[in-house]
Amino acid sequence: MLKVENLSKIYEGGTQALDDVSFEVEPGEFLAIIGLSGSGKSTLLRCINRLIEPTSGTITWDGVDVTKASQEELRRIRRKIGMVFQHFNLVNRSQVLTNVLSGRLGYLNPALSRAGDEPPPDHHGTGGVESMLKVENLSKIYEGGTQALDDVSFEVEPGEFLAIIGLSGSGKSTLLRCINRLIEPTSGTITWDGVDITKASQEELRRIRRRIGMVFQHFNLVNRSQVLTNVLSGRLGYLNPALSLVNRFPKADIDKAHAQLARVGLEEKWDARADELSGGQKQRVGVARAMMQDPEIMLADEPVASLDPVLARSIMQYLERINQEDGAMVLCSLHFLDLVHEYADRVIALNDGKLVFEGLPSEIDDEKFNEIYGQEAERIG
Repeated sequence: MLKVENLSKIYEGGTQALDDVSFEVEPGEFLAIIGLSGSGKSTLLRCINRLIEPTSGTITWDGVDVTKASQEELRRIRRKIGMVFQHFNLVNRSQVLTNVLSGRLGYLNPALSRAGDEPPPDHHGTGGVESMLKVENLSKIYEGGTQALDDVSFEVEPGEFLAIIGLSGSGKSTLLRCINRLIEPTSGTITWDGVDITKASQEELRRIRRRIGMVFQHFNLVNRSQVLTNVLSGRLGYLNPALSLVNRFPKADIDKAHAQLARVGLEEKWDARADELSGGQKQRVGVARAMMQDPEIMLADEPVASLDPVLARSIMQYLERINQEDGAMVLCSLHFLDLVHEYADRVIALNDGKLVFEGLPSEIDDEKFNEIYGQEAERIG
């Protein structure tokens, strides 16, 4: 039996979406949920599988309180809960078969792109091998002679969550910005989906950037614009250039923006100005904007450095969902090792622009920690 007791949800800003809701559903029962738009129907459904975190109350199913389930327990629970969305939530550039197969992501093992005991999929002829991100001998020297990256090489598998760690100034932000060519590398190659990004023409680069989302430490929102407009800017790479100049978006994109705001729990803030939001809300808008691209790669540059620990985890959970539910490759620079251990499949470390570690988070012992952060550093997470 599914048992919902005293469930409430209050969004940041004070909007009460659910207020002390209780009901039960018997096994095999077909329950309809009705009410006006904004009455809490979508919030209720998303609380049941914890796509939205409830503020209080319990949701008990199969002997487990879903609201208190650990991330591993929640992963097992979500395997058994299907969901159909109003706005479809398909990856439009992918095959129908690939979209259907994404329903098996919850059974995947992290080492096999989360594929349980099943063998890894055969990528030959489908772009899987080419879809690996391969960085080779990457260097960046800024004007004035500062070497930000020095002969960095590594690979990232499709669907992998890679953490990038190191001291401030070690080259993490430069590395992420070289991948989508917001910064031009001095030498080396970045190969993805059969294309060397470092040699891509401006038109090729525009097509590549459509598929690479980015979340910034300082949000990069247009503060005077509405939240919805900021989120819609994630679709600019898909618009006819003439329409993009005047911010004219198709209805499908507007509907999609509302859906992405709902996914990060900010649907009720769609018409607020960005400068009216808290730091945590601004970063959630940044995540929603990046998700508008249906990204195959998500670059997150210190996405939680400006947030307190509770808000930091909520942003990391959104990135985790993009990785696990949407199958996007995530490259995320982080300061705190506890977040690396909790969310990353693998980790690389930079020091003075050089790659000094590549491996599993569990392999960062005291010796490696001192090599990455220096002898005077002290572990706090």
